[in-house]
Amino acid sequence: MQSNKDIRESLAAEVAEKHDEIIALRRMIQHLTETCREAEIMVRFKDDIIKQMRKDRKASEFKVSTLSCSGLTHHLVWSFHYEGSCHHLTN
Repeated sequence: MQSNKDIRESLAAEVAEKHDEIIALRRMIQHLTETCREAEIMVRFKDDIIKQMRKDRKASEFKVSTLSCSGLTHHLVWSFHYEGSCHHLTN
């Protein structure tokens, strides 16, 4: 049978081993927490970029739509005047 001294030494070694494991796990948690924080920052940054790109795209689509409509309107008005003038000149 083991003596009390042997049992205490064995338990002390086990406690020291568990303590080292806890310290290693705390370091791992700290590293993973920092990695998650950096990933969250990158996700927010990319979300902001995507939102701005969508906003810019909508603005450019509106400009193209407006230009297309105004060009079409201008073309129709010009054709009407031109045809009206020609029609007027031929009669």
